[in-house]
Amino acid sequence: MSDAKTGRPLLKLLREDAHPCVWMAAGQVAYKLCDRDFRCEECPLDACFRGQRNPAGGAERTGPVPVAESEFPDDRLYDTGHTWAGVVSDDRVRIGLDGFAARLLRHVSGIVLPPAGGRVERGHVGCWVTDQGVTLSVRSPVSGTVIRLNPRLRGSPALAAESPYADGWLLEVACDDPEAAVSGLLSAPEIRERAHADLDRLRNLSLGAQGEREGAPVGPTLADGGEPAQDLLRLLGPAGYYGIVARLLG
Repeated sequence: MSDAKTGRPLLKLLREDAHPCVWMAAGQVAYKLCDRDFRCEECPLDACFRGQRNPAGGAERTGPVPVAESEFPDDRLYDTGHTWAGVVSDDRVRIGLDGFAARLLRHVSGIVLPPAGGRVERGHVGCWVTDQGVTLSVRSPVSGTVIRLNPRLRGSPALAAESPYADGWLLEVACDDPEAAVSGLLSAPEIRERAHADLDRLRNLSLGAQGEREGAPVGPTLADGGEPAQDLLRLLGPAGYYGIVARLLG
């Protein structure tokens, strides 16, 4: 993307403190800065690109989770792979996806959890999530023995992304010292900072993946009242999009 008059890359012309919209970074609009601190679920432009009528999160969910779910509650701790851990008793820790991971997923259709009695290790794969037919590994934020699985996910796996901090928690593990098990994880302010950095990674990786698809049709844009553009999944294709998601969650 370049400026029409100078021919220089447009991103180089922005102030250092400017935050380009993710759709600008993806090449779908010529110029649009983010004025919502990357809370895309509140943005009418993002909602239009994704084919939503209600950017605040109506009955139909086509991508981002509701605003309250996309935040990072202060009553739990977070892994850089975008899972959370919360101490629920003297010997038990609950695990789930964080709001950032939930926003990356579109239509969760299946979840494979370890069996009760099995063991998960911090930093290693703790479960698998199937989204749009693609299975992604999710790493565990703590080590422990699995003692309980969320029974609601059997019939409604989409809850893991629709309600990641409440009804959609994943599993609970037994730990001899829960406080020690969660030590070293990120606080809510720290994971918010990490999420902003990962949004930058998402933009950069998306631009790189789009560049690799040189010659592929970009599709219509909203620049001058045109038709809504394809979202990143449609633009990059499942392999490109979920390849990026896997890197962010890994």
